[in-house]
Amino acid sequence: MATGQPHQMAPQHYDVLDPERPGHFVERHWLPLNTPVFDAQGQLHYIIHSSVNVTQQVQAQRALRQAQGREQEALLAAE
Repeated sequence: MATGQPHQMAPQHYDVLDPERPGHFVERHWLPLNTPVFDAQGQLHYIIHSSVNVTQQVQAQRALRQAQGREQEALLAAE
């Protein structure tokens, strides 16, 4: 609110219920954005809160880190 600019929050890990398996959860990661909206006098009227599902990107980054770790272990073992 202080800057009047949209604020991109850090990615959030928030699992959701799996509709296909009651009682189980599905991993989800979200990228929230808060955008202030001002009236004609420059007063804050409301904040639009939106989020984008970034689960696939987070999982791909994790898989890449794991693969790099396995590669490093294999290189060390080969020495």
